[in-house]
Amino acid sequence: AIMVDEIAEAAAVPVIDELRGHAVEMYVSVKTGVDPSQEIADKVSRMIETEIGRVARPKYVWIVADMPKTRSGKIMRRVIASISNFTDVGDITTLANPDVVEDIRHYVQSEKVERGGEPRQLTAEELAAVKAFGHAE
Repeated sequence: AIMVDEIAEAAAVPVIDELRGHAVEMYVSVKTGVDPSQEIADKVSRMIETEIGRVARPKYVWIVADMPKTRSGKIMRRVIASISNFTDVGDITTLANPDVVEDIRHYVQSEKVERGGEPRQLTAEELAAVKAFGHAE
């Protein structure tokens, strides 16, 4: 559970990182009536650092309007992990809200490219690690 008042939902996903091998990115959605802001993203980072330690500090905190979810309300981490890793999101037709996926993909990937993140082809092992993560839920 996330201990930042403004946050409705949060999900951490693994990202293959050139420098560190693996990094974590957080996806969060804010409660109704809360405006997304860099302050909230920073608050999430600080909270994770305080609660878990510096090593757990996310590389990025993405504030999204809604998480991609199954009809039963489960966050599809596989989908957001794929977005963060610039890999194919796979079948999203079973999602309750497939339309949010494109919005999230556009936002996250354009931000990453703007911040110097180079989309690259993952190795078979890296791809397997990303895919396995989503299925562990």
